[in-house]
Amino acid sequence: MPESLASWQTSLEKSKTFITDLNKRFLNFKGDNPNEVSFIDGGYADSLELYYDGYTNVYNAISPQLDAVLQDVRDGISYYLDCLNSSTTCASSTTTNGRSLVYSASNKTVSISGTLTLSYDALDTGSIVENSITTYLAFDVYTEGFLALNATATTDATNVTFDTSTNSIDVEERPHFRLIYNSHYEVPPAFSTDEAGGIDVAWPSVKLNVAINDEPHEVEVLFETSLFGVSDPYDSAVEVHYNPTAVVFWLRSSGENLGEISNSTGGTSTLQNYTSLIMEASTVNGNVYYADSKWPEFSNLFIKRPESALVTNVSDLATFYRSTEQVTTDTGATDSTSDDTVETAEYIDIAIAGGSIGRYRIFPYNASLDASNLQICTMSDTADITAREELACGSITRVGGITNLDDFLQLQFEGGVLDYHEVAAQGGYKITLPTDADGLLIPFAEDVEVAFDGVLENTYQLGIGALYLTATANYVTDVENRELTPTILDTSLIRKVKDYFEVTTVFGYDYDYILSNIPTGANAQSFNISYLVEYSETSNVNIEVGSLVVLRSGVTLFGAAESIGLLSTSRVEYSVGDTNTACGAYNRDELVAGDDCEAVAYLRYRGSLMATIREERPGVYIVRYVDGTWIMLGES
Repeated sequence: MPESLASWQTSLEKSKTFITDLNKRFLNFKGDNPNEVSFIDGGYADSLELYYDGYTNVYNAISPQLDAVLQDVRDGISYYLDCLNSSTTCASSTTTNGRSLVYSASNKTVSISGTLTLSYDALDTGSIVENSITTYLAFDVYTEGFLALNATATTDATNVTFDTSTNSIDVEERPHFRLIYNSHYEVPPAFSTDEAGGIDVAWPSVKLNVAINDEPHEVEVLFETSLFGVSDPYDSAVEVHYNPTAVVFWLRSSGENLGEISNSTGGTSTLQNYTSLIMEASTVNGNVYYADSKWPEFSNLFIKRPESALVTNVSDLATFYRSTEQVTTDTGATDSTSDDTVETAEYIDIAIAGGSIGRYRIFPYNASLDASNLQICTMSDTADITAREELACGSITRVGGITNLDDFLQLQFEGGVLDYHEVAAQGGYKITLPTDADGLLIPFAEDVEVAFDGVLENTYQLGIGALYLTATANYVTDVENRELTPTILDTSLIRKVKDYFEVTTVFGYDYDYILSNIPTGANAQSFNISYLVEYSETSNVNIEVGSLVVLRSGVTLFGAAESIGLLSTSRVEYSVGDTNTACGAYNRDELVAGDDCEAVAYLRYRGSLMATIREERPGVYIVRYVDGTWIMLGES
C-alpha cells in the first residue's frame, strides 16, 4: 500500500466498522435484544415506553368524557344563540350529555353546569351603522370556567379548566369561538338562521390534573384552529361543512418536582418528568373542498367527493362583460373633488355561476414605462350589470408590456387562466373561448354580455399544506444521581396531494443542544432523515430524493471516545407504468414504476465517498465499498 493511500485505507476500514456497527444498532434500535448493541439504551427505551403507556391509559379512560365536553360546549353555544335571538323567555335546558344550560337575560350569558360561562362580544371589523343601529360580521363567544370529569376505574375526578393566557403568537387571549358571517347581524344569529362562514377556536390554556403511573401530572393544552365553511352552490339542500385551514396544538405535561440539576447552558433546570407535544398544520383546498362529514375528520384527507355529487356540465358557467368606466385614482389633498385624479379604465367582469364576480381594470398605457396599471376588484351581483358596486379591491399594480385590456386578456388566455374557473365544493371547469385561425383570443365586444358553458376538469382533495410536529421527553432516569435524559422527535411534512410529498424527521437521544438541525452533545445519538417524492414535468419521471445524517457521540470503536458522523444521499428516477416493478421507497406495494428504474444511494464517512447502496434483487440492498468488498444491508 503506497504511503499516500495509507490514511485513505485506514478511513475505509473504519467506515466499514462504523457502518456495520450502525446497521446492527438500527436493527436493534430500542435494545429489544439485550445481547446486541442498540441505538438507544434498552432500559431507557423500556422505561420511556412504560411512561407513555401511562398517558395512553389515562387518555383511553377519559377520552369519552373529553369528547362529551366538546359536545357540551357546542350544545351550549347553540342554546346561547337561540336565546339571544328569542323574543320570549328562554327556558333552561340540558346538553346532549345532561349538563344543565341556564340563560341569564340580564347578563346575556349562559352557564353550563353552573361552572362554565358563555358570553359574547361583537367585533368592529367590517361593522356598519344604519339608522343608528350597528351590525357586525363577526362575534367572539367566550368559554370561561371549567367542566368536571367524573372518576373512572383507573383515574380520579378532575376538572377541565379554560383559562385566559398567551396564545401561539404570545398575545394574551380569552378562550373563545369566533363566528364569522357573510352577512351583517346585530347579535350572532341562531344556527338555524345562518351558519357561520368561518369559525376560529382559540383556547390558549386548557388544564387538567391526572396521575401518570401514580405520579401526579399537570397537563396544559393550547388549541387553536380556523374552520372554513363550504357549501355547494349547485345543491342548496346540503348543509355547510367545515374544513380546517390551520391547526395549532401544544401539550405540556409536568410531573413531580424532584429538585434542581445543572444544565448544559450553565444554569439549572427542574428535575422532573416532562413531556411536550407541539403540532402546527395547514391544509390545501380547505376553503373549497366539500367533505363527507360536517366537522373535520382525518379520513377526509386525500379523498375526492363522490362523482354522484358533482355537476360535470354547467350551462352559462362564466359570463363576461366588457366596458369602460371613470375611476378616481387619487383623491387629492383637499376634501373637494376638484383636485381628484380621474382616469378612464377598460374593464372586464367575469361572473362565475355559484361563485363571485371579478372585475379586471386596465388603466391607460404609459409609453415611457411601457406598462399599464392593473386593479382587480370583487363586485356586487345586481340585476343591472352596469350598476355593480365594489365590495373589495386590491391595490393598483404596474404590469409591463401591457398596452390595453386585450393584451392583458391574451396573456391570461395563454397562461390557461382565462378559460379555467373554479367553483367551491365542485372543482375546476374549462370553458371554450373564441379564437382566430392563429389561435389568438378574439376580443370581446364592448357592452355585450357573453356566457360560456363549463366542463368539469379537476376535482378537489383536502391536502396537507404543511405539518410540523415536535415531541420531547425529559425523563428522570436516576433520581439519586440527578440524571435527566432528554429525547426529541421533530417532523415536518408537506403533502398537498397523496402521491407527492416532502418529509423530514429529526431524532435525538441524550443530547445537550441542537446544532444545524442535529441534536448534539457529549453522549448524543441522533439522526436527520429527509425524503422528497415529486414529478418532473421536464423529464416525465417520478423522482425520489433522500438524505440521512447520523451523529453518534461517545463512540469507542477505535479507542478513545469520539463523535462520528455519517452522511447518505439517494436519488431514484422512474417513469409511471404497469410493469409490476417496485422502485424507490414509496408506493412499492402499488408497483407503479416502469421498467426504467434508476436508484442509488451514496455513503460518505468523514467527508469521503466510501460506498454505494443499490437494490440488487427485490428487497435485497447491497452496500458496495470502493475497494470492491460488500455487505448486505439489514443483516445483523
